[in-house]
Amino acid sequence: MKSHTAKKSKNYYVYLLTCTNCAYYTGITSDLDKRVEAHRHKKGAKYTRSFKPVCLVAAWKIFGGRSEAQKVEYYIRQKGRAFKIAISEKPELLEIATRSDLSIRAISVRKTLHEKDNDCMG
Repeated sequence: MKSHTAKKSKNYYVYLLTCTNCAYYTGITSDLDKRVEAHRHKKGAKYTRSFKPVCLVAAWKIFGGRSEAQKVEYYIRQKGRAFKIAISEKPELLEIATRSDLSIRAISVRKTLHEKDNDCMG
């Protein structure tokens, strides 16, 4: 008799970094800590190899899967700097926006990359 085990779905996260050029970088991952370390050691995205990340300003756990995380990432990337500043200061704003605009549930899991002050935060 075959055993039917439930397939555990991966958790995906959307995150927002500030970089040395004071720009915001948005990405997705299934392992937030590992991905942030990759960015810090120039093994992440091409953009963050050129403009080193300074701070992980916000991160959200996305309910659904990779597809939903990609939709949220795209949603953030289409918004301007003012929106990115707003969601970095109040992560719950993204939770509200994605629920109403995309019907996707996102929960803030804010972490910090560096404890020092960051001049790019605004």
